[in-house]
Amino acid sequence: MRWAVAASIAAAGSACVDDTLHPSGEAVATVEVAPPTVTVTIGATVSLTATVLDAAGNVVTGRKVRWATADSNFATITDAGVVTGRYVGTVPVAASIEGKTATAQVIVIPIPVATVRVSPASRDLTVGESTTLTAETLDGRGAVLTGRPVAWTTSRPTVATVSASGVVTAIAPGSAVITAAAEGKSGVAAVTVSPAPIATVAVTPTSASLVVGQTIAFEAEPRTASGQPLPGRVVAWSSNAPQVATVSSSGLVIAVGAGTATITASSEGRSGTAQVTVTPPTVQRVDVTPAAATIAVGGSFRLTATVYDTRGNVIPGAEVTWTSSDTRVATVDSDGRVRGERQGNVTVTATSGSASGLARIRVEGE
Repeated sequence: MRWAVAASIAAAGSACVDDTLHPSGEAVATVEVAPPTVTVTIGATVSLTATVLDAAGNVVTGRKVRWATADSNFATITDAGVVTGRYVGTVPVAASIEGKTATAQVIVIPIPVATVRVSPASRDLTVGESTTLTAETLDGRGAVLTGRPVAWTTSRPTVATVSASGVVTAIAPGSAVITAAAEGKSGVAAVTVSPAPIATVAVTPTSASLVVGQTIAFEAEPRTASGQPLPGRVVAWSSNAPQVATVSSSGLVIAVGAGTATITASSEGRSGTAQVTVTPPTVQRVDVTPAAATIAVGGSFRLTATVYDTRGNVIPGAEVTWTSSDTRVATVDSDGRVRGERQGNVTVTATSGSASGLARIRVEGE
């Protein structure tokens, strides 16, 4: 292409010898264009100069130079050698004088990025949320430059990640700086991530049936509106009927007395509940102490009854009924106190539920 341009300019120059300004008579031997390679941005200008030499290498003055470009879509040139960049690429430009031609390579480059503007400049997110940031590349005058590649990075990927298209995803509470870079320039946006709000608190199990004295461990899981678990949140436990069931700070429920209780787990203003039904324990056996004793007529002493459930555990506060097999020989009150009435043998029985225990008492005369 450049040789075609040079040849056409040379032909035009040889056909128009009247174009000389002040011909000095020396024949033109060579033409030199300076600089031989020049770079110009789109829309900017740069000047080329042409030097005419005779066969001895002396500068020949007063000759008119004809300038031409191989493709004016890439760059144009004036009669004075001023080149204007039009489109990115490389194009030869020729200077021709009296049939002699020289060329220079004009490299047209994009307008450089001066600044990168990220929008929005800041964003507040909760864990799990996403948002899309945009980056505009601008020239020195603030005009938007389209089609420039942008690279996205994050200062703290454990807090917030960013995709190649600028999509930011909140990972954990904290702060992160998101950077968009293009051609050595960059812009930033500040991202603050807060914990995801609790929407619900799930308590498991949702219900339980216990016997007095039994225990069960409940668990509470705070969750987002979409049902995602939120670990690490503080949970407070409470019981609406501590006389029926108590609950510890870790969710351990202890059955205290017969009845129904609601166990509540609360976290950040949200709560979940579970129902606990407590029934009295089933009496397995009753032990009376002492199992045998001797008292005198008119004397007294107290028997004690220990009530056990089916698991062999003592049932504290279990109701006990006392009876004597022969109240003429010995009587017994509701507290288990025995009084000798007359000489003889008697059996004292302690009954609780469907179980009973006994003590054999001998009453001796005075």
